[in-house]
Amino acid sequence: MQKIQSNPASKIKLNLLRKKIFTFDQLISMLKCSVRSGRNKLKEWQAYSSYNKNGSYYTLPSVPHFDKNGLWQHK
Repeated sequence: MQKIQSNPASKIKLNLLRKKIFTFDQLISMLKCSVRSGRNKLKEWQAYSSYNKNGSYYTLPSVPHFDKNGLWQHK
């Protein structure tokens, strides 16, 4: 009997949570998907985009802890 595997996108999401920040190119490379599908995943996961660097970086909602000014930083 073949083992049922969990959704590959959920495994990738866990990997991205460990990574904390990622670029769009990294996301579509991991998902092995089109640009459109990558954007749909970002929307589905309600990812935040960076304020600087033209929104080049993303993070998942459970990662950032915002300060009183509504900002967070990754070191």
